[in-house]
Amino acid sequence: AACAGLTAGLLKAKSRGGDSATLQSSGLYARVATVSSVSGGSWFAAALIYSQSFLALLEGMAADTGRAQEEWREKWVDPLLAAFNPVDAIFAVFSSLAAAVKCPGAAQDLRVIGHLWKTGTCWTKFTQTMLEATAGIRDSDTLGKAPQPWAQNKVWLVCHAITAPDHSSDKKVYVFKGADPNATSVRNTMGFQDGFTGLSEYIPATYSVTLGGSADEPAAPVAYVAESAVPGSAKWNYHGTRVGALNLFCCAQTCDHESADVGAFEQFTTDARSLPVVPCVAASSAFQGQQVFNLEQVGVLDDLAVDLVVWQGRGTGGGSSVFSNAAELVHNLSGPQNRIGHFADRIFDYCCHCCHPNQVNHHNIHQLARGSVHAAVDAGFSDTTGIAYAVRAGASEVIAYLNYPTPALLANLFTGSYEVHDPNDPANPKRPANPWPIFEEEARDIITQYDDHTIFTRLPKLEGHKFLKEIRFGSLGATTVDADLWGIEKGSWVTLHVINVDSTVNIGTGTDLHEYGKLIQEIIETLNAEENLDLVQRTILPWFEQ
Repeated sequence: AACAGLTAGLLKAKSRGGDSATLQSSGLYARVATVSSVSGGSWFAAALIYSQSFLALLEGMAADTGRAQEEWREKWVDPLLAAFNPVDAIFAVFSSLAAAVKCPGAAQDLRVIGHLWKTGTCWTKFTQTMLEATAGIRDSDTLGKAPQPWAQNKVWLVCHAITAPDHSSDKKVYVFKGADPNATSVRNTMGFQDGFTGLSEYIPATYSVTLGGSADEPAAPVAYVAESAVPGSAKWNYHGTRVGALNLFCCAQTCDHESADVGAFEQFTTDARSLPVVPCVAASSAFQGQQVFNLEQVGVLDDLAVDLVVWQGRGTGGGSSVFSNAAELVHNLSGPQNRIGHFADRIFDYCCHCCHPNQVNHHNIHQLARGSVHAAVDAGFSDTTGIAYAVRAGASEVIAYLNYPTPALLANLFTGSYEVHDPNDPANPKRPANPWPIFEEEARDIITQYDDHTIFTRLPKLEGHKFLKEIRFGSLGATTVDADLWGIEKGSWVTLHVINVDSTVNIGTGTDLHEYGKLIQEIIETLNAEENLDLVQRTILPWFEQ
């Protein structure tokens, strides 16, 4: 909603005094070379890049601000809620009860959960439903799909992270946890060679594509991960444990396999145009991805057949197979017995099968390793602003759309510890230093500059506004440091232009989706209020024009 409000609001501000402008004719984003999207911002970016209907919605809201709220409800909220059908009967009853006691957010949440419960409970499925209902993006659409004219020849970074704890660390990614009480599980780590030590359990990664680029040049314009974070000689490690209870001669089985070298993750870069939009966006926004590190939580999720991460691997020829093959291999751990495999593995698995209700066996663990299966999760586990991803891709000037109550996540890109007043956590102002900053300036100084009204300008909410608290914007200069996790080298100067929207609306449970439309209208009205318009036109719009 913040990105939609800012885009429509700035489009209106740019076209004031003239005819209603389109995003293309206005040239608002003409100078933008790279779009770096993270988390829910990737939903917005995908829709704005590929969907004519979504683009027309934003342009319509800019042209007729007074109807922005109604336009968003009619063309975004209502189609989305209608798409969550059918709904499990029990959830439908509770959804109706929540609506009856005037808890619309809870009613909507129960409807969504009830639909996923009935049709398939996974994050990719949710993302697919949302993108198709609100932007007409289908599961067959790829990153190579023709973009809207404003996005032609720009680079899109669909930012995310891969879970890759060092094999020697205490952290493990749990691919599967069986329902039996006998400690059946499969875990995944990354093994490194030549004394290299893993840098983080979350490695920044990027699906990237030149939008509208030639089919003769399908390669990704940006490396998938930094080689300084994951050397090409690294391998995925898999360990399966299955403990039986009935067979005296086969009381336990462990399975250990490792993948081939990861190389440069060519499955994501050789033909980036063939990667499907939906799972890429789902990975970028998988905000509950940390669950894979908790064995008990994975056990509960597997019992319920719930996937909150995006599984990916080598695939068989690129494209959608890098996601679909990996998901199938993970599901095989609890699915029907696989009949094909190495003879010795199959004989051993057959002897043990009588006391093991799931399919944690040598063959299936070997298949995980052969497919280099691993989890992709929300970009926010590495950088929730998108700034570090853009700098990694070579940006020297960044315009960042943020939506936070404090500047903490901006300051986290800088060096050292700091304090910030968080209205949601006033008792804990101290924040530890980020072990992998990308800028050398002190984080505490960034907090000071953000609060300095001569550097960051504050537009307070207008009278009668309910959801927007303020819009704050300003510019900073920063110098990069050596950051192996990102593949960033020290000494580069980066100019940061920041626009932050602080509101009472969030993407958590219990939020009424209709509030998004109200927030969008408040953002547009605030940017274009008579007392603010001149400042917006003199300060913010030149960022896009210089």
